[in-house]
Amino acid sequence: MISSGSENADVALALIAAITTPEHNNKHAIDSFHLGILNAQLDSEAYKNNRLLSSAHYMLDHTTALPNHPGWNAWSNAYFVGIQAVETGEASPQEATDIAIAQMTNELGDGITVR
Repeated sequence: MISSGSENADVALALIAAITTPEHNNKHAIDSFHLGILNAQLDSEAYKNNRLLSSAHYMLDHTTALPNHPGWNAWSNAYFVGIQAVETGEASPQEATDIAIAQMTNELGDGITVR
């Protein structure tokens, strides 16, 4: 991620491009016990030799990254409140939807469009 306010966005992008390689990502993945982010890492002996990481790599086909948006927490919290209200029987699905929409609208104002 590069901030839109960065004075050196070109340098930051060059750095990200230079280190986004299977070798650099393997070091991070193996040292920190995180799945790799590049499918090319599967071709690396170091990654292949880590049986748990390499055998779980396929799981990345079934996941997503969290949005990089300042309103994400407000959306996530409202969504959770709505789901929890239905699960506990405190609200019907429609009531929970209304609760979540009200909370998001309150927190995000014009930053959200409800359809």
